[in-house]
Amino acid sequence: MALKGDIKIYWQEEHPTEKQFTTIKYPDADKMDPEDPNFEKAGTEEEIAEPVMVDMEKEFKDVYVVIRTYALMKVENPMDIYDREGEFVETILNKQWFFNLRYTVYESAEAKRKNPEKYILENFTEHALSDENLDLNTMGYNKLKQVKGFEKLIDVI
Repeated sequence: MALKGDIKIYWQEEHPTEKQFTTIKYPDADKMDPEDPNFEKAGTEEEIAEPVMVDMEKEFKDVYVVIRTYALMKVENPMDIYDREGEFVETILNKQWFFNLRYTVYESAEAKRKNPEKYILENFTEHALSDENLDLNTMGYNKLKQVKGFEKLIDVI
């Protein structure tokens, strides 16, 4: 299985010269923990320069997209349960499964057949494992077609 069509990828880069400035006001020493790494700055202000982030995009026309790898990951987050009166009842583990997929983009199916390691783009995405009754491969390609910029891709065999 593979996908074919036009894609657009999006990312952010730091602007080469523009900065944005933020003023940080540190509380007085009596309101700071002496162990705070900024304790010596108590009662002062500091202006911090941060780069301006620029939205970037690039379009690839009539490409061939293949998922190369899948990685499953279980995330367990503790969640406190309270009764109607607001009293603590118990802590449970909220378990959720995710999968990362690494995909490669080729100029064509023929280019992939000639040299699978000569792709024009490689990247990955992360998705929640859904309750759909699909095999991982089908689910992966369906999820990839939902990624912003990949919506116009069609299935090819």
